[in-house]
Amino acid sequence: MLKSASVNFNPGDKVRVKDGVIDPDFKFDIGGWSGEVIDSFPGDESKRLCLIKWNNETISRMGRNLIRKCEDQDYDYSQMYLEVSEIEFSTNLK
Repeated sequence: MLKSASVNFNPGDKVRVKDGVIDPDFKFDIGGWSGEVIDSFPGDESKRLCLIKWNNETISRMGRNLIRKCEDQDYDYSQMYLEVSEIEFSTNLK
């Protein structure tokens, strides 16, 4: 079950990417990806960022081609910065 979005994400919160959110680097839909907030950064409410560590299920869904693409560009595929407006709490994640 999903709770409504909030700007009060804290380290340890389980989150999911909202439907229709586009990866800022590779321009494809990452809606439904899920993980855990490992850091949050202050800013105005609409632009506040969270660093999300993807869970194993999300990393498996990425596929080897995307992981290789990330590695080729020195990106860490296991985590991503997203705006709080792009994520929501999730209570059904492990």
